[in-house]
Amino acid sequence: MYKDLNDYELIYMIRENNIEEDILIRKYSPLINTICKKYSILAKAGGLDYDDLFNEGLNALAYAIRKYDESNSLFYTYANLCITSKIINLVKGNLTYSNKYGLLVDIDDVESSISSYPNKYTNYTEDRFNYDEVNNLLKRYLYDLDYKLMPVFELYINGFNAKEIGNLLDMNKGTIAHYIRQFKNDLRVLLS
Repeated sequence: MYKDLNDYELIYMIRENNIEEDILIRKYSPLINTICKKYSILAKAGGLDYDDLFNEGLNALAYAIRKYDESNSLFYTYANLCITSKIINLVKGNLTYSNKYGLLVDIDDVESSISSYPNKYTNYTEDRFNYDEVNNLLKRYLYDLDYKLMPVFELYINGFNAKEIGNLLDMNKGTIAHYIRQFKNDLRVLLS
């Protein structure tokens, strides 16, 4: 019955108490899931688990449903922004000063991220590199990094951009972009 309705019609019906929020929650659960996965490694460093992030995402979606004004943007855009902001704030709020700068980053999590990285490019690297050799070079590079750069590197290899890393670590976007260029140059030299 409700599958033929768009977001605006569903929001109107929810606000008029004609239907429950469950329909939009089911529709937007994949978005919440994607955002939670994106921030799960950093959340783990702050003592949070996936369920904490997902529940915060559900709360943010409920907030978005209540506060949405269709004259400003699409509901999807507004909901995405609300969910992402709430999850980032939760993660940032649970990071202590020490693990914000990498002192509590679990080295095994970073190593598992690194070991899966070359496998994404199997066709390209198969002829040029030995996986074990590349993995060992990357691990050595990780261990030689300054403790302040380790969380930046971890987030970068897990798909975060400079702006997102800067927001999560309370660092300047330009500084993060500089570190990323430095990582790329170092790795280019290391792997050549």
